[in-house]
Amino acid sequence: MIDIIQTDNHEDLHGFLVKHNFANLKDHNEIVRAYNGLAEMGRYAEEIGVDIKKHRAQLPEGYEFSQKHTLMESGKVKHSYKLKKKNGKDH
Repeated sequence: MIDIIQTDNHEDLHGFLVKHNFANLKDHNEIVRAYNGLAEMGRYAEEIGVDIKKHRAQLPEGYEFSQKHTLMESGKVKHSYKLKKKNGKDH
């Protein structure tokens, strides 16, 4: 959600736009990191012979999937994935 600013001062407007552009860029980067992590995991699974389409059709109901992507100081991205049974038991 974008805040509304009313000002005649160009410096205030510039600062406002810069702040929101950085927020949008951060959100964009998180989306791209998540996609890249999933794509890499899919390619790896196929390389080791996992038929993703076959297994996708067999997914059990009652599980929650979550993911986290952290940009490390080295510039690499650490991908973490979690499959959790809805009753609270982790797998």
